[in-house]
Order: sequence, then structure tokens, then C-alpha cells
Amino acid sequence: MLVAIRRFIFVVSWMPRERVVSENNRGGAMNLSRVFFILIAVSCGGCGQQETVDNSGVEAMGRGDFRTAIEEFTVLIEKQPEMAGAYAYRGMAYFSLAREDPANIDKAIADFSKAIELKPKEEELARLLGQRAKAYIAQQKLQLAIDDLTTLIRLHPDIEGNYVFRAECRYAKQDPEGAVEDLRKAAQIAPQNVLVLAKLAERTGDIGLFTESLKACDRFIELAPPTEQHLGHRIRANIYFRQKKFKEAIDEFSMVLGRFPADADAHYHRGLARLQIGQLEDAIADFTKAIEAQPKLLLAYLQRALCHEKTGNRESAIDDLTQAISMAPQKPEPYFHRGRLLVEAGKPKEAIENFTELIKQAPSAKAYRARSAAHKAAGNAKAASEDEAQAARRENPKKGS
Repeated sequence: MLVAIRRFIFVVSWMPRERVVSENNRGGAMNLSRVFFILIAVSCGGCGQQETVDNSGVEAMGRGDFRTAIEEFTVLIEKQPEMAGAYAYRGMAYFSLAREDPANIDKAIADFSKAIELKPKEEELARLLGQRAKAYIAQQKLQLAIDDLTTLIRLHPDIEGNYVFRAECRYAKQDPEGAVEDLRKAAQIAPQNVLVLAKLAERTGDIGLFTESLKACDRFIELAPPTEQHLGHRIRANIYFRQKKFKEAIDEFSMVLGRFPADADAHYHRGLARLQIGQLEDAIADFTKAIEAQPKLLLAYLQRALCHEKTGNRESAIDDLTQAISMAPQKPEPYFHRGRLLVEAGKPKEAIENFTELIKQAPSAKAYRARSAAHKAAGNAKAASEDEAQAARRENPKKGS
């Protein structure tokens, strides 16, 4: 069914980018907050078989016994130090143990580099470049990875995944335009590849090319199986939100929630869209669903507090801000808004305690001025005046000195 997946064998996610809902990946949905590497034909571009290595290390690799494989390939290398395939296999075994000891990545790179120095055949060289690029990425050495991928593309310019791989490296190096350029090339090579279309839609949207992004989304939804179409709707919803087309964004997030009803990210963002057009009760319901799915979702509490305040439910707003403070006591914003609401609720003493804690966390003119207002509400003119003086000194330190 999917022409697009015919040459892709696995997807590796790495280097998470903060989203509004960073840790959410509910319902098996592909998390768009993460960078995806689509590797082709075994680690980016290898088109042939690994150099024949008649050794029990290959069997150990097949069993997942990478330590034994390393020992076996080490013995083989001692006997045949010019065998590129032995270094390549040992490098893969070291890389497979990278989680246990990051130093194994250096060993893997050294082995891949040695295999490359031995001038293997072009097909094996392509495989090694892809494997070494992957290892460089694990060390955040993105430019070295890009260099290997550029060489790989010269060897195999007609494999779309090589461009996707390099595009994601470029994006991580703050070169979104270069990433889009690579993704466009990948889409030219494989116009029906849904994974390429998804990445093209996401990245063009990131740099404000909304028309191109929506076109890629439409194409993705047209080609993807029903079980994966939610990804296109999610990207399209984000694009509509950036365009301030909030009703359209709501519709698209609703499509995602039709597939994954407990998706915290979709509920949160649909709540934001509803808040923007004044659908406050519906927004509260969405933020509540997001919290139910992800109880530590700080931003959902903050946005729900805002909605409660707008609907006149001050006590519920204070409760949500209190919860937010308990989750992130180092953040000043919840303190400020809770103190302001406590003053409005006729609780100046509680507000003063709140602002005092805020000043300990993040002293500022704004915080002192807010506590001054609370002191005035409590009838303490002297304390109010002192806080006003503190605020003035912070706004104009030279004058205060």
C-alpha cells in the first residue's frame, strides 16, 4: 500500500525540541516535537551487502550478544588488519552498546573511520558513511555528520532518505532553509513518500511557508493509510494556528482527537485555539482533558486559570495557579497572577505572603510594585511606600544610589 515506506527500514528519534507539551506522545502518535531521522537501506544509503566476514562474531551480532561479537571481531582484526568488514561490524557492535557506555561511540567512530581508510567498495563506503554519521549525531557533532552525508549523497544522489537525514541535521544546526532545500529534493525523488511529505510539511511550516506546508499536508493525508492520517491533521492544525485561523485549527485538532481521544497535546492546543476565539468553557474542558491525560502539564493549569478568571471563577483560577506553583516553584508567573487574584478576592495578607515568596524567587520592580498594592489593600501604607521605593530603585538604579 505505501510506496513511501518501501525503502525505509527504521526511524530513529533524537535530540528532542521543546514543544508547548514537550513530553506528550499519546496514543502512538508520531511526536512532531522530536527530530526524526529516516534511514534507508540499512543506515543511510548502503545498497549492497556487508563485506563477507566468515566469523562467529556475525552470529553473535545476530543474537544481540555484542560483547562477544566485539571479542570475535577483535581476534579477526588481529589476524587480518586490512579487512574493512571486520572493523565495520565491530563498529556496529560498539555503537549498539552506546547506551551502556557513551565511550563506545568513540570506539565505533574509530572503527568506521578505519574501515573507510581501507578504501572499501562504493556500496560498503556508503554504508559506513551512514553509520558514522549516525554515531556523530549521537555525540552532537552535527557538522561532521553533515559532511559524511554530503559525501554519501554524492555517491547515491537518487536516494531520498539521504536528503532527509541531512535535512534533520541541518535543522538541528539552526539551518531550517537548508533543511527545506534537502526535503524538497527528497520529495522530487519520491513524490509519494509519505514520510518525506510529513517532514516537508512540518519544516516548511516552521519557516512560515504555509502554502507549501499545507500542500504537503494535503498530499500526505491523501497517500497515508487511515491509521497515520492524524499526523497530517496535526501538522495542518499547527499551521492554521500560526495563521490565526483558529476555527480551522480546532477542526484539525478534533480530527486528531477522533483518533486519539486522550492526546494531551491535541487537547491543549485545541484549548488554546478555543481560548483565542472566546470559547472559554470549551477551552476549560480541553485543558481539563489535557491535565487528565498528563497531570504534570504545567501550561494547561496556567491556561485553565486564565479561562477561569475570564469566566469570573476566581477561586478556581487561584487553585490552578497554586497547583502550578507546587509543580514549578521556581517560575515567577504563577506567583504574580495568584497574588493579583488574591488582592482582588479581598485577601491581601495572603497576597503579601505570595508576593514575598515571588520576590525571594525573582526580585523585580514589578514584584515589589505588586506587593506594594497588596500592602495598600491591607492598610499598611508604610510597607507599601517602602516597596514602591524598592521598585523605583530597581527601575532606575543610578538614581536610587
